[in-house]
Amino acid sequence: MSRLYAGTSGFAYAAWKPEFYPQKLAAKDFLKYYATRLNAVEINYTFRQLPKAATLENWVTATPEGFLFACKLTCASRISIACRIRIHRAVLQGAGATSFGPQAGSGLFQLPPNFKGRLCLAAVFLAQLPDDISHHVRVPNATWLTDEVYRLLERHRVALCLAESDNFEVRKW
Repeated sequence: MSRLYAGTSGFAYAAWKPEFYPQKLAAKDFLKYYATRLNAVEINYTFRQLPKAATLENWVTATPEGFLFACKLTCASRISIACRIRIHRAVLQGAGATSFGPQAGSGLFQLPPNFKGRLCLAAVFLAQLPDDISHHVRVPNATWLTDEVYRLLERHRVALCLAESDNFEVRKW
């Protein structure tokens, strides 16, 4: 049976007080509180640097079993239009996707905002992903919301991540 994960792009936002976090909640307790409301979170800074082991340990300790971390992976910025994609296990591991143990939800590949749907590029990219780490792809615009893309993602067991913004509103499933 499939499971739906819901989360946000990070959790350490003081501006979420008092609408989401209680006014008197200490910042060090944000993730623990967050995990009582949502079951996943995107870790953005893995895109540029590795979290320290103690940080990872604290995050896992603060969340219940089954809570998932989606680590943004560095190779998302290196996707070429010419289909010259190389994904190395060291890049994926270096991004922290495997450091969370069983709570490593997925490696997140975020496509650039103006990157239009290209099935041939997606096929080459997805075929190179290692299958011992789960993955999801955040698409930047509606050109990726096609039956062909859905079938391709399903074939490679890659989840689709939809993130609405001022520039991209998902109206149709």
